[in-house]
Amino acid sequence: RVEGAASRTRRRRKASALASAMTASLCWARPKGGAWVLAERTESGDVILPDGRTLDTLETAAHNVSHTLNWDDPTCMDDLHEAPLLDLLRRRFQQGTIYTWAGPDVLLSVNPFRTIPRLYDLPDGWRRAATAAAERKSSSTPPHVFSVAERAWRSVLSAAGTPQALVCNGESGAGKTEACRQMLRFIAHASADCRAVSAAAGGAKEEASKLEDAVLNTTCVLEAFGNARTKHNHNSSRFGKLTCLGVTPHGKGGVVSSCSFRTLLLERSRVAGQAAGERSFHVFYWLLEARGLDPDSYAMLGGTARSPAPPAATEAADTIYAASEEEAEGEAAEGRPEMDAKLAGGAEGEAAESEAAPGDTIADDPIAGGTDDGEVKTEAGEAAPSSELAVVEAALAALGFSAADVAGVWSTLLGLLELGNVAFIAPGGEGDSVRSEGGGSSLVEEAAPLERAAEALGVPAAKLQKALTMRTH
Repeated sequence: RVEGAASRTRRRRKASALASAMTASLCWARPKGGAWVLAERTESGDVILPDGRTLDTLETAAHNVSHTLNWDDPTCMDDLHEAPLLDLLRRRFQQGTIYTWAGPDVLLSVNPFRTIPRLYDLPDGWRRAATAAAERKSSSTPPHVFSVAERAWRSVLSAAGTPQALVCNGESGAGKTEACRQMLRFIAHASADCRAVSAAAGGAKEEASKLEDAVLNTTCVLEAFGNARTKHNHNSSRFGKLTCLGVTPHGKGGVVSSCSFRTLLLERSRVAGQAAGERSFHVFYWLLEARGLDPDSYAMLGGTARSPAPPAATEAADTIYAASEEEAEGEAAEGRPEMDAKLAGGAEGEAAESEAAPGDTIADDPIAGGTDDGEVKTEAGEAAPSSELAVVEAALAALGFSAADVAGVWSTLLGLLELGNVAFIAPGGEGDSVRSEGGGSSLVEEAAPLERAAEALGVPAAKLQKALTMRTH
């Protein structure tokens, strides 16, 4: 926030006092290929770096004593340019302060790559304190992603009801996924807080609570299917996402009344193969880990083994199909409950195209307060009960997916991985009995992966082989 005139004047006076006490002239200097540092400029015009070196090839910039103060908002500096801005962010980063205002509408965030205790706690008094500071039009609201969410929440509930747009932008690993997740957490908390003090009937409270849970659980599922480990980021979103929240005034505040997610530009090519040092989407590895299978056995995950899968694969598949059949029979007898894929009571918007990972629970991104190795944690910071997959299964169940639905998703993923192990060869001659119909020019080299894929996908192996080897146009 931009400080008031009186506060700004006091800062400048303090800076002037510091300036009068300085005997040497300072400037910003950047060696070729280096970073900006504070250097001393002698009377002869030479620039001496902090390590005592004097270089001829230096880029220099003006220094002002306001550059050395610890501002929450660098726009309050005099003569602001690149060097003092980067220096301020560096100093705040070293202090464990990763958020910095850049004017009233922009929040700068630096990934700390370590856990910062209580960074994303949601105490009961936080929102009330932030609201009070905003009503006083004060700059006392600390730079934080929750402050951004609070301002948007308050603006959309104002008399004007101004629609709000929050844009998270940055390089890979900057913390965009975590920022979006934490803002959704805050908004869900604000909505629940408003409902808790309202006089609404118990049924209405319960229904709204389910919608808020669905918002967070959908984020979890989207990250599982759409995030992957890259060279620069252990939890990189490989798709764009637009989240639309509908907010309805309620009592003295408001509640989330609808939500829709739209995904775009999903990196589908990552399913078939990945660059060296990178991985496919999280859900494949979590599924294999839960089933006791080795990712190196699957060509789509970079594995080289094309031999038949270990017995555990068949046993896991049998368990999945049995569960699916039992659930399907039960639903046929009792009637299957309706499932709302859009999460919004009549809200406009498409169901997420497919992808995502443990949104509110995953902590791959260190800024989330998690670990670098991708350990999944619940919102309370505890380790997931059994595996990352269990968190996703719980989220799917909360969204209305039946046990048969979930089992079908897992078997489809396993079938897709088995398809990646199917190898093809050219026909050896006229005597080949398995030559594809219609003049096809390839044969399946080994039947076992094809049969496992067909079983997992629930289709006859012969028809699957025909579809893979027969010309269709």
